Amino acid sequence: MSASPPFSPIQAINAFYRKRFDFQSRSCRSEFWWVQLAYFFVGLVAATIDVEIFGYSESEIAKPTVLLVELALLIPLTALTTRRLHDVGMTGWAQLPTFILYIEYFPGYEGFVFGGLEKAGAELALALVMTLYLFWILFYLIRDGEAGQNRFGSNPKDLSLSDTFD
Repeated sequence: MSASPPFSPIQAINAFYRKRFDFQSRSCRSEFWWVQLAYFFVGLVAATIDVEIFGYSESEIAKPTVLLVELALLIPLTALTTRRLHDVGMTGWAQLPTFILYIEYFPGYEGFVFGGLEKAGAELALALVMTLYLFWILFYLIRDGEAGQNRFGSNPKDLSLSDTFD
């Protein structure tokens, strides 16, 4: 089997939609990054709608259209990231710390993660730890996948595009 070419943006979005609840297989880099780019633009449009049409300020965290987009895409994007991590041989659970970032959305957040620390110190510590973690996980998300089959399945680059979209 020969390696298939990278996904085009349309193919990546199509594969993302078809595998939106697939937490088992693998996804190649091109599929992952094209979807991330599309997600960025969808979020930008949602934020613009909230600010320009609904009149929310840019500094408000929980804008309704952005929140709706985030909720609608939470499971599919988590599944995509799981498949991408599977491609490099990691478990999808490695992305679990990213959900700590969502704590900031909860009203009345009072230092849940670092309870006893002074709030400013806790936020600084959380920001430092999360920054280091995000660089670590980003390293794996940009790496090329493992060649051949791994414990999560066949290499998506070895599949023909017809196998991917059937």
